[in-house]
Amino acid sequence: DRSFIAGIDTDPGNLAIVRAVVGIGSGFNATTLAEGIETDAQLLRLRQEGFHEVQGYLLGKPMPLAEAERLIAGGGVVASTAA
Repeated sequence: DRSFIAGIDTDPGNLAIVRAVVGIGSGFNATTLAEGIETDAQLLRLRQEGFHEVQGYLLGKPMPLAEAERLIAGGGVVASTAA
């Protein structure tokens, strides 16, 4: 969750929660997903902690449905000119 990810490097409690989630997922042989990744440092830290699935603004910005469908279909992202 973004609230834990945001303070992963500054709050020992957040890091403990992140490690616990990875441990629980690993114990059940389940895929864990970290969300709310906004910086390269967060992504690197989460990779080091064992997360293999991540999502967040760093990796993909919100977009209109039609644009998302084009991206999924392999058409790429079209730059938006809307303000």
